[in-house]
Parts: sequence; C-alpha cells; structure tokens
Amino acid sequence: MTETHAKPLIYCFSGSPYVWRALIMLEEKGLEYEAKWIPRSSGEHRTPEMLALNPRGRLPILRYGDLTLYESVAICHFLELEHPEPPLIPRSAAQRARVLVLTSEANYLDTETWDALLFALGAKNDEAGPEPRRQAYLRLHAEVARWEAHLEHGGHYLAGDAISLADVVVFPGVAFLVRTGLTLSKRTPKLASWYARMLERPSVQASWPPHWRETAGSDAGYDAVE
Repeated sequence: MTETHAKPLIYCFSGSPYVWRALIMLEEKGLEYEAKWIPRSSGEHRTPEMLALNPRGRLPILRYGDLTLYESVAICHFLELEHPEPPLIPRSAAQRARVLVLTSEANYLDTETWDALLFALGAKNDEAGPEPRRQAYLRLHAEVARWEAHLEHGGHYLAGDAISLADVVVFPGVAFLVRTGLTLSKRTPKLASWYARMLERPSVQASWPPHWRETAGSDAGYDAVE
C-alpha cells in the first residue's frame, strides 16, 4: 500500500473520539478528503495491509500524499503545520502554550472516561462490590469539573474566544460522554454551553459519526453518583 493519494484518505471507525478529532480537523481546515469507514467488528483494521500502515492496528490512519500518519493528535498537529489557515494554534506564545497544555490534558479525560465505561459495560470485576465503580464515576466527575474550570475565563472556547486545537481534541470525548449518559448541565453549565456551541459548528455536523445519526445513545449511570 505505497500508492500516493491525490487528496487525504482517512480510515475511520464510526463513533471513535480519536477518529472524530482528525475528521473535525480536516473539516475546520476546509480540506477535501476521502473517508473510508471500517466496521469495527470486521477486523479489517488488523489485516496485514492495514497493519503495514499502523502496526498497532488502530484508527485513525491518514494517507496524505505519500505519507502515512496515525495517532489522532499527531494527525491534527500535522494538518495544522501543513495548513496553517485558519489557525487552530494561536500565534502568541501565551495562547499557544495554553492550547498545547489543554490538548495534552485531554489524555486525562480519556483515561477517566474509559475507566468508568469499563465498569458500566461490566468489563471490570465487580467482586469488590459497587464501591470501585462508584469511585471510577467520581473520578470522572472530578475530571469533567476541571474542564468546567478551564472555561472560567469567560471565552466562547477552551482557550479563548476562537476555536483552537484544544476544542477539536477535547470535544469528541465530551460528546462520547453525553451519548453514554452524562448530563453536562447538571454540574457543569459552562461546559454545557461550550458543548452546544461546538455542536453548531459545520465541522462537527459534517463529521458526526454516521451510526450516531441512526441509533440512540445509552445511559451508563454517571449522573446517579453523587
């Protein structure tokens, strides 16, 4: 699979927050691209051909000319460098620093989300009773509260009044939490307003996970924990 692609080609899972980051980035940059949707259950992402593109067997994978990139944040950074307009990393050192820190902090939200979700799905051992699950949910709420605090500056977006790479990277994870039962307005009204604002962006609507348009979400019970 060494062919050169005239326009970016991205391999996708529907509903993956990591894939969604890259798709939003492509849309925000106004790039024409081709998305190849792979059913997660098909195992196609672990075929020898796909493993030659990403040995970890994960998506997204971006084919950009004769280059192959994987890891969602790396893809977003690459697209920002190749297509600096409109800028999603600010020019000033102070603003740039904030965006990069927030982008990195998204890892903590990912960690707490997946830990809580594993309990919700019954994939973690509950022999110790309900307390480990409760603690996982409390850690998730504490992490979400940190993102509420990041919006205390009063701007429309995480790093100010303009959308940035931080919003692109964080939004899909928050949207995943909402789809799996988190009510933002209950504890985090500023985050709820930010989420609504992001929902209105054409880049988000254009890249909305296909199967989310057709199926309802679930309720993992996050809101029941106080």
